[in-house]
Amino acid sequence: MFEDSSFQVLLFVAASCLWKHLALSSISSQFLRRRSRKEYAGRLSRITLYPIKSMKGLELESANCEYTGLEGRVNDALLKDRSWSVLTRNGNVLSARDQPRLLLILPSIQGDQLQLDAPGKQPVRLPLSLKLTDGKVHQTKVWGLAVEGVDCGDEVAEWISSFLKTPGLRLLYHADGTAFQQLNSGSTKWHKRGRDVDQMAFQDHFPFMMMSGASMKDLNEKLDSKITSDQFRPNFMVSTELPPFDEDNWVEVFVGEAIFSNIKPCDRCVMTTVHPETGVKHRDKEPLTTLRRYRLDEKEFGQSPCMGIMLTLIQPGRMKVGDEVYVTRRLQYP
Repeated sequence: MFEDSSFQVLLFVAASCLWKHLALSSISSQFLRRRSRKEYAGRLSRITLYPIKSMKGLELESANCEYTGLEGRVNDALLKDRSWSVLTRNGNVLSARDQPRLLLILPSIQGDQLQLDAPGKQPVRLPLSLKLTDGKVHQTKVWGLAVEGVDCGDEVAEWISSFLKTPGLRLLYHADGTAFQQLNSGSTKWHKRGRDVDQMAFQDHFPFMMMSGASMKDLNEKLDSKITSDQFRPNFMVSTELPPFDEDNWVEVFVGEAIFSNIKPCDRCVMTTVHPETGVKHRDKEPLTTLRRYRLDEKEFGQSPCMGIMLTLIQPGRMKVGDEVYVTRRLQYP
């Protein structure tokens, strides 16, 4: 009898272990299926590269995505996103948050040179690239992350200083051999998700930013005066039939040959209140005021509302306007 009882206990234990194994395998399988399932999200409707931080962007029909950011050709010249930046006489990176008229400066390619145009100014030209030995190397920081750039010389420095009515400004170029921002050296939990390959020139926080047309439409329906996505300066716009701000829940984004990781929502600052064609801040601080009514995550971002998503790259590759966009989603258990 004792042996029969022991056998029954052992049989029960074995059956319990088998049931737990099968249950865990099922959950694991469901997790993997949900994690890897891609769904159609829309099409890439716009690609914008910003050669100089806080100046006007250039629209591209196609581009390459590298770990350090967007790359594209304009008139056969290879440009990289935010390769140039203005530096103050105190050694700080200058953005349109502090100098809104930066947004009025238009970079373009003229032959083998980069030309800058601005209202009321004769254009100025400068080389498309510099070597480490072509000028002084300046060290600076973008949101606490160290980065370097080569000084582009007196002529363009004086031109920018004159237009912005701010003496002592310099223009830096992120030349080969100058230090990148190292994403995972940052102090926030978002930066800690970066890898050694996640590096940037003069971008804010992360190499890429994406928005959906549905989110832009939703915002405009709440504003008295419609605005364009230019006030948010995304690299990528996605045309989609999905609900507004659905991009918040995307985990991986597949466009052309490239695959991206959604790191965090893009929390917005006063720069979005500057009209890109006038360089003037909105008197009622729109669209920030409206966004704060329904796009705040105060625990994570305080009073900075979110619009768009910040991305790093999983797989480099080429993309073009019109490419289908596929995504995986954050897990939601029934």
